Amino acid sequence: MFPRAFHMFGSLWRLGRLVDRGDLKYLVLEVLKDRPMHGYEIMKSVEDRFSGLYIPSPGVVYPTLQLLQDLGYVKSTQKNGKKVYSVTPTGRKALKEKGDVMKRIMEGKEYDVCFKKFAFGKNFGDLARLVFRNYEDLTPEKIDEIKKVIDEARLKIQRIVFD
Repeated sequence: MFPRAFHMFGSLWRLGRLVDRGDLKYLVLEVLKDRPMHGYEIMKSVEDRFSGLYIPSPGVVYPTLQLLQDLGYVKSTQKNGKKVYSVTPTGRKALKEKGDVMKRIMEGKEYDVCFKKFAFGKNFGDLARLVFRNYEDLTPEKIDEIKKVIDEARLKIQRIVFD
């Protein structure tokens, strides 16, 4: 049984207590403050900061980027056919003014027992995404082989946990 903080959405694990409603805009500004990025780079950067336990979806990232543009906090340019976003001086100021939000998020990440205990959640997510994204191409034989590998891994992990 996973702690209450974990929720399943499709094949992605999310850690609900770390990122409250409205926090994503500050996370986006935070990851963009170092360099311009396109949308999927932003998602990956946020995912990396949370070891895969919080993965913002395109359905929340792109509207957030539009909101940030409307507020004048980010601007976008076209590069190699992709929209690349960068923080404006107004966005940097907003991020600095809301430093308490980032501090709360990052301290919560550092000290949250669930985060520390389940830092391998990204591995679960990666495995689930690999299988689910390619499921239609798997033959019944390959599915049986995958089940066998997962069962073997479960038994090995069980031995590690209980030894």
